Amino acid sequence: MSSKDARCQITWDGRKKRSPVRTDKGTLIFPSAILSSMDAVTFTRQLIDIESISGNEAAVGNYLYGELSRLGYITRKMPVEGDRFNLLATTAEEPHPALVFSTHLDTVPPFIPSSEDAARIETFFGCAMPEGFTEMRGLIGIYRIEGDHMPADEMIATVEAEKRINPIWEDDLVPFYSIGNGDHLCFRKSECPNSGVYFVPHDEPRITKTHSTFSDYLNDSAWFY
Repeated sequence: MSSKDARCQITWDGRKKRSPVRTDKGTLIFPSAILSSMDAVTFTRQLIDIESISGNEAAVGNYLYGELSRLGYITRKMPVEGDRFNLLATTAEEPHPALVFSTHLDTVPPFIPSSEDAARIETFFGCAMPEGFTEMRGLIGIYRIEGDHMPADEMIATVEAEKRINPIWEDDLVPFYSIGNGDHLCFRKSECPNSGVYFVPHDEPRITKTHSTFSDYLNDSAWFY
């Protein structure tokens, strides 16, 4: 483990049962059961909202230390440098586990607080997205829809990048799908929430309208494979 790379380690040994933990109500629950019953979305957003850019992991480390201890793990801080530290979490029954999960505590810049994806997109671009856009994005992971329908962060980053490198890029464009090689499918802010879908290339001199509506795009399965 690098002295410059703060990490969090959680251990597990599948061969033996875990030591039970007594909750505030006196119920005995194994740590794995507690973890599986956590609100994963809320917990993830809490982690995201703690600024932890490399070199500044102390706050998120202290948060995880408290959460892991609360869940019944024997949690130790391992000093790295300054106020930075690694975390090692084990159970009393398995102080020397056969399997150790190791992951980073730090993140890369810039720090971006959590937010609802669709709301963030509409706030940044200043317009309502076409009907079905938010619902479709919610189904991507469930139905494994092919292609790169970009999350909010990538949509915003694409705008900033295309402004610099693509001579035909227009401020009116809202990129939502990355075709590859710098090509994108976009909406037009001036047409939202009833925008058609536009093909914006990186190496051709014009923007082309591919679908009259977003609904037409969704019904055109050729774009998903």
